[in-house]
Amino acid sequence: MTRNSHSPHYCVISIGKVKRGLVIEVFCVGRNSWEIVDSMPSWFIITHDRMLECDGLFYSLLSHPIGMLVIGDYVTEGTYWRIESLPLNYGAEPRRLLTCQNSIYMVCRADAYCNHFVIWEYQAVSKSWKKLQDMPDHIREDINCISTSNWADCVGVGWHICFRSIGTLKVLTYNVREGLWSWLPEPSPLYDTLFARGIEFEPKLDYTQSLEYGIMQKSSPY
Repeated sequence: MTRNSHSPHYCVISIGKVKRGLVIEVFCVGRNSWEIVDSMPSWFIITHDRMLECDGLFYSLLSHPIGMLVIGDYVTEGTYWRIESLPLNYGAEPRRLLTCQNSIYMVCRADAYCNHFVIWEYQAVSKSWKKLQDMPDHIREDINCISTSNWADCVGVGWHICFRSIGTLKVLTYNVREGLWSWLPEPSPLYDTLFARGIEFEPKLDYTQSLEYGIMQKSSPY
């Protein structure tokens, strides 16, 4: 769901396949109606069903043609979508789009044989990609020691991009504002590492205070 910048109404954008084509249909809450506003070639293959919303636009990776699909009500004059190119040599899977502080980032491997992750920031004004700081050697060595996988789950939370290599509960974070890499303390070993997943969660203040109080009560010897 996104807000139309030219009106006070909130809109729901739906993308689906109709016969031989992909159509973009918009439901406007203010008018209480659906309207097909645009279509895309049927041979487009969206990498993941889930799209990211950032500043009123929707983003998704395409595996065919390789690129980033941008959808919204003011993308270009007369159309609801466009395709942005990806950084050279970084279009192959696996790769992941995520958002941090109202910006789009892409995480991908440096090559097919190592755990070296590369982070790119999408520059919306210039429609280009900016490569962020490389992963330090000691971080790469740590990852190679704790995981045999060459990929990791990743999620954007606030100013941080969080990584968790498959088969381990250790979480690596990258601060996009300060350019710093760091490890989080390990969580409880009771979890099944095969199915552990990380999601963005921003609790309310009263919930956080209640949680901290409960932890102190459990740790108290009295």
